[in-house]
Amino acid sequence: LFPKCPAEVWSADFVGDNLIVSCADDTLLKFWDLRTLNGSDHAQPVMTVRDVFAAGTTCAARHPRQPHLIACGSYDETVALYDVRYLAA
Repeated sequence: LFPKCPAEVWSADFVGDNLIVSCADDTLLKFWDLRTLNGSDHAQPVMTVRDVFAAGTTCAARHPRQPHLIACGSYDETVALYDVRYLAA
């Protein structure tokens, strides 16, 4: 499912009906829209968050009551909180 990710993927979680967020050793947080599969078995990232972490991203989770908020942790011992309504592709 994640052929465009050259690093080891540590976490992939649904953050919407068709949206998955992945965390990997490449320090990037990538969002994947399953609707982009279009008959193939490979999705394309629709958004990539860069230049936030100094080490690999390890996990991400959606807030249980505010689904637009995503928390992401990293090996650099930091946590970032994102509002996906304001992320630009």
